[in-house]
Amino acid sequence: MRAKKGWSATELGDQLAAVGVPWNRSVVANFENGRRPLVSVTEWLALARVLDVAPLHLLVEPEGPGAPMGTFQVTPTEAARADDVRSWIRGFAAMPDTDSGRFFSEVPAVEFGYRADGSARGRWLRGVVRYLSRSAGRLSRGEDGRELYELELPAGEAEPSSG
Repeated sequence: MRAKKGWSATELGDQLAAVGVPWNRSVVANFENGRRPLVSVTEWLALARVLDVAPLHLLVEPEGPGAPMGTFQVTPTEAARADDVRSWIRGFAAMPDTDSGRFFSEVPAVEFGYRADGSARGRWLRGVVRYLSRSAGRLSRGEDGRELYELELPAGEAEPSSG
């Protein structure tokens, strides 16, 4: 991602130092070539901040269009599909074979939009819709100017029963 910004290792080190993370060209080079395989949470968040990307993209690489579905090592003994891991980190879905009810019970109500003034609800819902529009649907505008979202369900998925 450093190369996408057109930065040298020195420039990335300088950007990190400017936000309080004491990296330099040598630290960047060691990290990029694997001689320094770990970063602290503070360093990870600072990297995302200066690179202008979501921290998630540095942790679990996004799948490109037409790219094979990769896996991600969640624990030393468990790997999962990268898209499942990304959804789990975003808080959109529990990991497969876990208790979804327990997972969602820990989400603060404000993140689901249950706030009297509605301020968080619109922001959260727009974020979810934008995420879904890139992964499983299409976002467009209706004749009245309101955003419309069309979700494409995978073939063979049954619709929930109403009774």
